[in-house]
Amino acid sequence: MKNDTVEAGIDTICYACILTSAQKNCMVQAVKGRPGFRTEVRDYWKGQFVYTYSGWAGVRLRLRRSGEAAPWELEVIAHPARVLGNPDRSALYVPQKDSYREFLRRADAWLEEAAVPCALKEMQVRRADYTQNHCFSDAELVQAYLRILKKSRVLPHYRVEEFREEEGKTKDAREANRHSYKQSCKSAAFFAYDKTAQLAMLGEEGTKLKSGRILRLEVQLRRKALRRWIPEKALDSGWKTVKHLGKQGDAILRWYWERLQPGGGSYVRYQTAWESIETVKGKKLRERMYTLLRRTSDSRNLETALKKCREQDGWSLGQIHRVLEAFKKLGIHPITLPNHGQWERLENI
Repeated sequence: MKNDTVEAGIDTICYACILTSAQKNCMVQAVKGRPGFRTEVRDYWKGQFVYTYSGWAGVRLRLRRSGEAAPWELEVIAHPARVLGNPDRSALYVPQKDSYREFLRRADAWLEEAAVPCALKEMQVRRADYTQNHCFSDAELVQAYLRILKKSRVLPHYRVEEFREEEGKTKDAREANRHSYKQSCKSAAFFAYDKTAQLAMLGEEGTKLKSGRILRLEVQLRRKALRRWIPEKALDSGWKTVKHLGKQGDAILRWYWERLQPGGGSYVRYQTAWESIETVKGKKLRERMYTLLRRTSDSRNLETALKKCREQDGWSLGQIHRVLEAFKKLGIHPITLPNHGQWERLENI
């Protein structure tokens, strides 16, 4: 079964600049007392403060410093589709020069209200999130794909990240983890989540959405990660950064998916996969495919299964590659669906 539609574009752009203490004071005075203004004291004695302001639809300000001797740093976290007036909370921004100019005009008008001393085009793009919305008519399909993703390989230098109650990022960490999956490193992250469930957890169940149920796949790229995909000269311009990311975004997501879910092919029931392997020529290859199938089913994820194949079964990296290629050639994935589950086959997205 395939998803109904796929939409792609940029969800979030984070701009940043350095402020003097006088500029910071002007900003705080301009928004202090307004709804959406918050102060957080990280460490009073070290001078670690964070001010946030979210008084507009689609733009949030975060002003902070790491210590008394450190400069004040302003981050402008913007959702271009919302700034441009799209009421759909799942809407994504597809870069076009005219619409980007209008986005800057609207956002800069708000920043002026908050006494921000520089325009967005003068700031550095610190982070950008490229996103695909996989839209389904059945909510259970979103959960099925999240279950598959939670069986992924873990990328080198990345770690699986979960919500924790003590962090206060969500009202219900257990529920948030049920509806999401994330791997991250210092410069980038891959994040998958049920967008509809996320809005419900934020108390926005009635928010307008174009599609009934959305599995969102997102790459969050900080400055260092952006350099890998975007020419250095383009990173000096906000528009050029956004334009290049719009063109490269699908390829970036594909790069992540192929490494998280190596082997390709459709996801089928365990018994179906077992029977399919019977048609593979070569006894040794079949035995290794059966081993990986069992280990993947019994392990937390594909990464753990492959580690067991290396350490307990003595497989070389070349043998692992050949087994994964055999699954790909067979058209099925070593991550399988429950024998008695709702779905007999799910396409690799």
